[in-house]
Amino acid sequence: TESRAQDLAQTVGAQARPLTALKTAVRESDVIFCTAGGEGVLLDAQCFQDRPAPLLIMDLAVPRNVAADVQRIPGVQLHDIDSLRDEVDASMTLRRAEVPKAAAIVDEEMAALKGRMQALAVEPIIRSLRLKAEGIREQELARTLKGMNDLHDEDVARLRRFSQVLVNRILHEPTTRLRECASNGGAGLETDLIRTLFAL
Repeated sequence: TESRAQDLAQTVGAQARPLTALKTAVRESDVIFCTAGGEGVLLDAQCFQDRPAPLLIMDLAVPRNVAADVQRIPGVQLHDIDSLRDEVDASMTLRRAEVPKAAAIVDEEMAALKGRMQALAVEPIIRSLRLKAEGIREQELARTLKGMNDLHDEDVARLRRFSQVLVNRILHEPTTRLRECASNGGAGLETDLIRTLFAL
């Protein structure tokens, strides 16, 4: 009704016009929303003859407020409840088709996360092993250098670097294999064996 149009216009800061001014309002609009339920067709192709394109029309009324032939006017895009429903259905179909792909990605990432979490479980034993090896390395290097007082600082640095590389190379393969076993969910036996063999 006109009074409801006035109330709505005041609420949103718009201008209300009567239906008798509909053709003038159409000529001045870039977007038209039609929601006059029960009124039937209010706009036909004749209403759009002398207005410049482009124009977007959203006919949300049931029955329709805009005649179907309006969509044949160049520059005019007409969407009604049926076309919007078709677009929503098409969008939902596309989204549903993506669900298995998304689920596969989630499963893959969850498996990878589980592997990483399992691998983290062996980090304490790896740290203990490296600390023990480092302690032995430092002890043996100090013992070796005691009897070699004539070495230059560069030579001592080379020996220290050599001992570090040697320990790292020896431990690299076991620690890598241990992490691999853990990420596959089966490092319990290996962890116990390392603790026993190295008295950790």
